[in-house]
Amino acid sequence: DIQRVGDYRLTPTGRDEAARLRREERELATDVALGLGLPELLRPWMTEGQRRAIADPLRALRLALDEGHPSSAVGAAKDLAEATCKVVLEGAGQPASLSGSLPSLFKQAFAVVEPTAELDASLGRSLGAAAQALAEMRNTAGAGHGRAAAIEVLDRHARLAASAACAIACFVLDGHERPRS
Repeated sequence: DIQRVGDYRLTPTGRDEAARLRREERELATDVALGLGLPELLRPWMTEGQRRAIADPLRALRLALDEGHPSSAVGAAKDLAEATCKVVLEGAGQPASLSGSLPSLFKQAFAVVEPTAELDASLGRSLGAAAQALAEMRNTAGAGHGRAAAIEVLDRHARLAASAACAIACFVLDGHERPRS
């Protein structure tokens, strides 16, 4: 790290350049975690309200990852997964509980997308476990709950939460759009 050099005086320009390089590195890690297909989560069939419901946590997730706020990223990742499940449920005419947990919302959305093969079912069960872990991570360390002491959330945890949320979102959206036989 360039700021750890003890025998040298850093200039404001040098500090700015080091900050720029660290920001670019974080942004690249964000792109890797989320994939470059983020706009693909916003589908043509969605209402404007549904698009905003997904775009807002996506924006918050990207910002939190880019700015190096892992606790906020974990919270935004859970928000994204929840919003996507609710959009799919709404699109299928199923009521989504406003107070439902992420695992129960995912289970409802998964039932709506009607897995057609054992692979779908197997992936769905795995993503259900990921939804449970994401909810637990958010409750333990994510932004949104007041705490007596801060809990350390590493960047890698935040990127994993982001990847899990995007996988959940893609899976239920793709299943919702699959032509029915």
